[in-house]
Amino acid sequence: MTPQDLIEIIKAHESWFKDRTTGQRADLSLGDLCGFDFSSCSLRSAKMVGALMEGCDISNGDLRDVDAFGACFVRADLTNSDLSRADLRGANFRGARLHGTILKDADLRRGTLLNGSGDNVKTLASSFSEANLDHADLSEADMPGADFSGASMKYADCSGALMAGCNLSGAALNGAKLVKTDLRDANLSDSDLEGADLGGASVVDTNLKGANLKNADLTGAVINERSLAGACLDGAVLSDTSENEARDRITEILIAHRLWVESHGREGERADLQNADLKGINLARAVLDGGILRGADLSDANLTHTTFRMADLSGAVLQKASMSGGKLEGANMRGADLSGADLTSAHCGPFALLNEAGDATGRAWPTNMSCASLAAANLTGADLRCANLTDANLYAAHLSKADLTDARLTGTNLDKADLRGATAPGLTADDAA
Repeated sequence: MTPQDLIEIIKAHESWFKDRTTGQRADLSLGDLCGFDFSSCSLRSAKMVGALMEGCDISNGDLRDVDAFGACFVRADLTNSDLSRADLRGANFRGARLHGTILKDADLRRGTLLNGSGDNVKTLASSFSEANLDHADLSEADMPGADFSGASMKYADCSGALMAGCNLSGAALNGAKLVKTDLRDANLSDSDLEGADLGGASVVDTNLKGANLKNADLTGAVINERSLAGACLDGAVLSDTSENEARDRITEILIAHRLWVESHGREGERADLQNADLKGINLARAVLDGGILRGADLSDANLTHTTFRMADLSGAVLQKASMSGGKLEGANMRGADLSGADLTSAHCGPFALLNEAGDATGRAWPTNMSCASLAAANLTGADLRCANLTDANLYAAHLSKADLTDARLTGTNLDKADLRGATAPGLTADDAA
């Protein structure tokens, strides 16, 4: 591709983005674009899957909502660019400049490469090793397992981000904002967190050996003692919340939330359990409609007949959770891990929207299970009408007698799923075998 070809593609894309009737959406997928100049370009919503952009100048660019799955940005300059909501699964930013870059709500999870037969060939973790992310905005980003080893993230905003299992060894996080960030099982050995704000963060089973937490604020953080072993804590404000004390708060939170639900928000308080460690907890028949549980760890939890209508469970870990009979209408479970979960007779159909007077509006909000892992989950008799299952993994899932009427199944993995007796218009006999 010549520079002139690229200029024409960008021009056509900008025209397409304005009204969708002229021009053409840019598709740079698998293109070798190393060293090209994209500075100040608008490529919003462009397709860049697997593109080679090593050493490119993309500074001040608008790359919001781009699909750059598996793309290579090694040593590229993305200073002050906006990649909000971008699909960057498995992307490589090793040694890149991302000073002031906005990655808010970006998807930086591991990316799985498939061969022509749809078989899993390789899983790639997003990499920011040795990259410069000073003052970058990574708030609410979904990036478990990403590699930030040796990266400079001074004063970066990672609040609310899902960073469980990330490699942050040797990273410079001076003054970084890690409020309510999920850092469970993360490697922060030899990292510099001086002056960082970890208020309300989940720091359970985190490796902080050799880390500098001088003057860091850990108020309200959930920490176990072994996580702090070998860390420098001079001047640090430590949390007064142990794991057991944190769980003792749940009853109070549930009572306040039920009041919030029953009074339509006039009383009580909405439950905010984002990134909370709730492994094995018993919340059977609890009311969590509209609750915030993004990134929470509810693996092995008892959630039988619990109501999660319109709740945010995106990125939550629900492995082997008992959720039979649960009411999940309209819930957001995008990217959640429900592998091995029991969702027998669960209600995952659309949620009927009401107006302020409580009257039906005739509109409904579908349940979002896109990109979720439901491998080997038991969905026997589940109501999945209109559910968004785009790119979800239902490998070997039990879907007998489930209702999948009008469900979105684009890119859904139904290999070896049991669909006997399921109501699933559009699926072939082979799918239901």
